[in-house]
Amino acid sequence: MSKPREKWWGYVKNCIRDYPRMCDKLEEARRRNRDPDGTQGAAENPKRPTEREALNRLSAEVFQGRKKIEFDGVRLAVENTLRLPDGEDRIALLKLIFWSANKKTLAGAALNCYISKRTAERWHHEFIRLAASYMGLLD
Repeated sequence: MSKPREKWWGYVKNCIRDYPRMCDKLEEARRRNRDPDGTQGAAENPKRPTEREALNRLSAEVFQGRKKIEFDGVRLAVENTLRLPDGEDRIALLKLIFWSANKKTLAGAALNCYISKRTAERWHHEFIRLAASYMGLLD
């Protein structure tokens, strides 16, 4: 018998699936805000506080309210997952499940990533819960 999920589980999965479209929307806004000399106003991963603030303001202009919470929740989950020792492998698995044109099942993605199905399930669940925690959905 399967374990019953929380009510927010499907909602968070849909937010994760929608993340590439939201990134495209933010990138389009960045292109519109480029400096006249062709250089971009903010770096991809800004190190200085002023650049970070400019990037946050741009994302706040593009996404407001619930959309900003959704985007930031998934973005922070991706950033923190990449910091893990096996973060690249985890993101590769998630790309196959959520963001690939050829979406895979959990078992199929596990085979493609050369990991066990149980490890794939664990990584999948951990990522969804991490995104949910950044969205403020966990108690």
